[in-house]
Amino acid sequence: MIGYVADIEDLTCTNSDFRPVLYTGNKRGQLYTLYGPPNHPDRLDQRTKAEAVASNQHFDGKTTE
Repeated sequence: MIGYVADIEDLTCTNSDFRPVLYTGNKRGQLYTLYGPPNHPDRLDQRTKAEAVASNQHFDGKTTE
């Protein structure tokens, strides 16, 4: 098998190290980081920064899951 496959949620929850290196492969790969802060309601779509700044919508405590 080429690459590394694992349960990322389990690895994250059980990790106590600052930076564990689990796999070093070819540097041509790409890393994508998705961040969605928990202070916005589900399905909120703000297309510009100005629209986001002007918005008064806040997370109501109800999660999607």
